[in-house]
Amino acid sequence: MHALSLIIVSALSLTLLGACNYRGYDAASAGPAYRFDLHTTNTADVQVFRDGTHITLVNATATTWPAARIWVNQRFSRSIDGLDAGETMSIGLFSFWDEDGESFPAGGFLSSRQSMPVRLVEIDSGDDTPMVGFITIAATGEKK
Repeated sequence: MHALSLIIVSALSLTLLGACNYRGYDAASAGPAYRFDLHTTNTADVQVFRDGTHITLVNATATTWPAARIWVNQRFSRSIDGLDAGETMSIGLFSFWDEDGESFPAGGFLSSRQSMPVRLVEIDSGDDTPMVGFITIAATGEKK
């Protein structure tokens, strides 16, 4: 019985070590490449707050965006169904992926990857119109 317990503990330990080394890659989740040709300095009064592994978008405008893609740091993106005027939306940073299939390194308690700051957030309407930047508020204690 002692040998069986040792095998179970060893298998569990190896499983946990493997989970700690997860690098956040999933080729099937790869998103599109960032469209640098659509980047502008246009901004809208939509504030973006980081709260741990989530961002909260607060649309303080009278503008409603239909289905669109949200970009973080000109690399990671995800689609949204839309952002209504006056709406507040919370999005998990782990749901943002780059073109190579890497998820946003959001950090967290058990994360083996260092957390990346959220510096630039933009909305892409999906056509060839320029993207619109949002106002990113640095998290408390975050290096600028």
